Amino acid sequence: MKQYWNNERALVYEGVTSTFYLILTQGPLLTAMALFFHLDVLLLAVVSSFPLVFQVFQLITPWIIGRVKSRKRLLIAANSFRVVWIIVIAALIDDRRDPWMFVAVFAAAQAANAVAGNTWMSLVRDLVPEIHRSRFVGHRNAYISLVTVVLVLGYSWVIDTMPPPLNYIVVLSASLVGTLLSVLYLLPVDEKQAAAPVRPAPLGRIVKDRNFMKLCRAYFLWNGVIMISAPFFSYHQLTNLHLSLTLVGFSTVAMSLLSILFYRVWGRISDRMGNKSVLVVGILIVGTTPLLWILMNDVTWPAAMVIDVLFASVGWAALNIAFIALPMEVSPDASPMYFALYFAAGGVGGVAGSLIGGISAEMLSGLRFDFLGFHLYGIHLMFITVGVLRYLTILLFLRIETKRYVPPHTLVANVLSVVARRGPMRPYEATRLDIRKSIDAPG
Repeated sequence: MKQYWNNERALVYEGVTSTFYLILTQGPLLTAMALFFHLDVLLLAVVSSFPLVFQVFQLITPWIIGRVKSRKRLLIAANSFRVVWIIVIAALIDDRRDPWMFVAVFAAAQAANAVAGNTWMSLVRDLVPEIHRSRFVGHRNAYISLVTVVLVLGYSWVIDTMPPPLNYIVVLSASLVGTLLSVLYLLPVDEKQAAAPVRPAPLGRIVKDRNFMKLCRAYFLWNGVIMISAPFFSYHQLTNLHLSLTLVGFSTVAMSLLSILFYRVWGRISDRMGNKSVLVVGILIVGTTPLLWILMNDVTWPAAMVIDVLFASVGWAALNIAFIALPMEVSPDASPMYFALYFAAGGVGGVAGSLIGGISAEMLSGLRFDFLGFHLYGIHLMFITVGVLRYLTILLFLRIETKRYVPPHTLVANVLSVVARRGPMRPYEATRLDIRKSIDAPG
């Protein structure tokens, strides 16, 4: 048990230090850096999809694991590949801002990151006991959120106050320091405590697993919907509303601080009430946020930012746990091919969504109009559409068979109990607990 704890602690530290790099690959920081390198709206959409696009690389990860024999060594190698960003630092020192060089380096780093993601999932499934796996993910994410607060404030301040290109040289250098630390924290992980790497399950057998394929199809659609609008929330704030990166960063900080509380809550609830239950409630919450962005205009943006922070911190804390824990629950074993197919499906969906979003944003970017006294931009039409589509994805996730599931109203009551420091309801106290005897049950 002590070694389990030591492994989990090392994996938490690895996640925290990896955040030094990962925070630059998403949200307003990525948008600001991409605009600095002269990426247009369509190219910004494509680049924003890279973390999902290269999930397709996960399909070759099981083969690599079989050759390397050590998931820890492969994870170290994949994390180390982030040093490719030194090419961008060198270009900035030489005062060159070639958008295609930026795209190429980002693509290479994201391909390695995809390999790391699959390897991490397979390793954690073995190293962390199922009885508290969701709690571990929530605990790890809480620490990551805390570090994100510091990094977003620090990176935003550097980018806003230091002269270019020095500002980007500093933040990219800091990300490389974090990469080095993430590798060092992986060294004490005792892989002997995990089972030997499971021989990759044949792809044909996985495709015949009806329940797991339901999960893959749902994840494909979810990522497609998310990536339609993902890069354009920050783009709207920075380009249309002309808000400073530091101000936008403060909203990210507030979201991270609130997420720390809710990661712990959702982790406990997920272990007791089921990962699918947490997932459904999370989608209900984050489906609402794009609809509320109608308030993100020239006049009411301060109120809109507060509302967005509240909804997004609660909803995404739930989803960030569920989208990791659910495939571990639904897959019958730790074969990395299951996770590879899962993330590859999400990646392909993300590509499709990004292309749709990029084309749509290009068509809507010049549109402005008034509605019910609100001054709106064309991109608001995209946000409203995406909000509705997020709700519709719930229908697919509900078809997945899991060991435990409770309806949203029961789960919300449990969340309020945990926040109020009362013990959450035990599963048999739920009004409609759905315990499946087999994940292969029809439905």
